[in-house]
Amino acid sequence: MQDTSIHISNGRQGTAIVLALVFATILLQLAISYSGLIGQTRPQTELIDERVRLHYLSKGLTEIALLKFQKFPSDFYNCWRHQASTSANVSFWLDTNGPLARYTIEAPEMKEYKTTGFSESTSSFNTRPICFNLTEMRLMTSNRWNVEVLQIKANAHYTTRSGKAINVDAIRTVRTERVTLR
Repeated sequence: MQDTSIHISNGRQGTAIVLALVFATILLQLAISYSGLIGQTRPQTELIDERVRLHYLSKGLTEIALLKFQKFPSDFYNCWRHQASTSANVSFWLDTNGPLARYTIEAPEMKEYKTTGFSESTSSFNTRPICFNLTEMRLMTSNRWNVEVLQIKANAHYTTRSGKAINVDAIRTVRTERVTLR
């Protein structure tokens, strides 16, 4: 009987090993370059996390301004009324040097947030200072519909480690009702 098994010559075995080593080297180089690319980019979740944090900071500042309005409404109304009667500007709430601005956007408790940020934080998000400030607080009224609306705007901005500026605005609109106590 003859041996019908297939014999592979030594020359072909050497070629297969060389080809396997070449393909393994190519795959290793691709894996190294891919991991280098991944390591240099920031994950999308980190970018979203920064925006969400800035949004909550600016929203929190609108809550503080709303709390101040709820605690001292007569002070706000007096400043608003005085600035409306003395300002030549139709958009008097945009004036930055009147009594309304001193009560709202330039008030000491609101200015504190403008400059300090959270530089003491240990978060990796916060390697650079975060600035957030109250930009606008205005009262809109309609005698026809007997409605008043208080609108509060805040802004938070931050520069990332890569130098990209992130800017987030928050707007809080609240319907108010003015009641005169006798």
